[in-house]
Amino acid sequence: MKKRALERIPLREAPEDCEASAWMEMVQGTEYLIIDIPEEYLRIALTEKEYANYRFPEVEGQEGRWSEENIENTGIKWPVIMDAEEEAAVIRWYRHHWKRAWHNPQTWFDALQAAEQEIRSEKRRRVDQRRRERLEERCAAMPAIPERFVEWTESCFGPTVLFYHRTNKRHARVFCCACGKTAEYAFRKLMTPRGQLERLWEEPERGKQGTCSRCGAKGIYRSDKAEGVYGTRGRAYLIQKFQDGIVLRKFLCERHSRFGSKDNYVQYEEGRAFYLPGKMLLDYRYTDNWTGETSWYDHNIPGLAQIIWERGTIWPGSFMELKGTEYQYSGLEKYYEWHNMIDVKKYLDRYRQIPALEMLVKMNARNLVENILVHGADLIDPNGRSAASVLRLSPQEAKRFLQENGSDRQLRLMQMEERNGWRIDNRTEKELLRSGIEIHRIAIALRFMSARKLLNHLMKYVGANDLLSISAVERVKNVSVTYTEYLAMRAGLGYDMTDSIGLFPRDLHTAHHEMTVQSDRQKSSTEIQKKEIEYGERIRGRFDQAVKSYYWEDEGKLIRPAASASEIIMEGRELHHCVGGDPYLSAHADGRSTILFLRRKEKPEVPYVTVEIKNRKINQWYGAYDKKPDKEENEEWLNKYMKTLLRRAV
Repeated sequence: MKKRALERIPLREAPEDCEASAWMEMVQGTEYLIIDIPEEYLRIALTEKEYANYRFPEVEGQEGRWSEENIENTGIKWPVIMDAEEEAAVIRWYRHHWKRAWHNPQTWFDALQAAEQEIRSEKRRRVDQRRRERLEERCAAMPAIPERFVEWTESCFGPTVLFYHRTNKRHARVFCCACGKTAEYAFRKLMTPRGQLERLWEEPERGKQGTCSRCGAKGIYRSDKAEGVYGTRGRAYLIQKFQDGIVLRKFLCERHSRFGSKDNYVQYEEGRAFYLPGKMLLDYRYTDNWTGETSWYDHNIPGLAQIIWERGTIWPGSFMELKGTEYQYSGLEKYYEWHNMIDVKKYLDRYRQIPALEMLVKMNARNLVENILVHGADLIDPNGRSAASVLRLSPQEAKRFLQENGSDRQLRLMQMEERNGWRIDNRTEKELLRSGIEIHRIAIALRFMSARKLLNHLMKYVGANDLLSISAVERVKNVSVTYTEYLAMRAGLGYDMTDSIGLFPRDLHTAHHEMTVQSDRQKSSTEIQKKEIEYGERIRGRFDQAVKSYYWEDEGKLIRPAASASEIIMEGRELHHCVGGDPYLSAHADGRSTILFLRRKEKPEVPYVTVEIKNRKINQWYGAYDKKPDKEENEEWLNKYMKTLLRRAV
């Protein structure tokens, strides 16, 4: 799209009695259909392959804006009238380029919509074609599977099945699904000359693991009367060099065992992850349930058919394939030694994001590594060059953390100490970690006391002597929430935080309640002051006129307008409804609506019902909790009130 050249063409005026004009224009060797709608400052430009619209600047100095949004989403009010000849030319242009299209447009707008759809469909088709070609290229360039890979996967996924039948108290007949042969033997010795010559083997017992006497395969004993298929399933991963990076191949491996036949072993490649310089690609293989055919796709399918990357074993030769690639020093082999069954893709993905992961793996920081694989690198510096810089600790503390194989919670606590220059002894640190108190709550308390004092007083509040029981830990954790909230509110209200009587109240819950009341009162006062500054002057400016227009008394009730922003806010808070919000304050201040208070004469200061009047009609009225107290009585009273207002207006 020659956008700059198209912008330089002046916006064309529409013919008389029309709102749009259309014409063909040759722009830098390309013929464009151009449609201008001058009232909307809009230009639509099309070729057979491209579509875009340009919004001219309405004010000098502004910049125009190009977009590819649908014509119906441009905000134009349709229909837009176009000269009949020009409209016919637009329709002919569409039919010329898309002769086989199923659309039969009758107006220029229909033709434009149809052209947009055809252009977008063709773009999607070209994109899909390029994706399919690249997928086929990847499949064609895939390295061959190692010769012993299938044999290795067969040995990885558990024992086979040994079907047995005891012919008598001493003999058994066993069928091995691994070799497909039957063996008969004695499993109990008979003290006779003949019995001394018999070959003995293990006694079969259902559910126990045994060994085939013919091939030596390990298997689980099952009765030969058991019907059905016994199967085991697992995942195997194969890493190979691919172009300038590596490819991770995921295989689903299944063994099916049935009495009377050898094991049926199935190996099926499900997914491929390509780790190439600067990018990662994923391919998935699916089977059509109707035809049984399999195909590769460059995207996953949602729902039950979705392929998930799971824990599995790794082909031993994979680690040699990593040499010479950017994953040579990823620490994958070391991490695999810890578990022998891992989600390889998750590890490689995290290593791409967090190069420091390799350092932590080689330093045996197991707890932290597992946390990083799940939650990411929010705790560490992913690009750190040393243990201390990665952990954001001093060298001595980093060394201690690694020696203790600390958890993510311990690291957060140690980082908090490092940031604030605090020092907590090892015994207290362990008790804080055991207590389960949230780290940010510990930080609040340590601004005013030592960690030891914090723990001692929390245990005192719950009546615990130590943190050895789960019950004590839970009680300390719960009371820490109340106590740290109390401290934060007390500090926020400006109290002396060195006063030990105030720091450690005897009755914590009563003190917390008092601080809550004071804090809420202060917040409320501050908020009301802000609203008074924003709306108060306008509300007071229209109050006198509003009283003349809306004040009324009758039958023991009165109704009056709000005098200030604070009155409206407190009305909403005391009645627990939304009238104190900005929309109501703004509308009342600007005169777009009027907020009225319906009160009983004997209690004129006590909120009862709030009324909103808009365009000389009651828009809504509510009492406490958005309910309508004394509904029939109040509706009758308000109807009478509205008749009075109408008489006043007349």
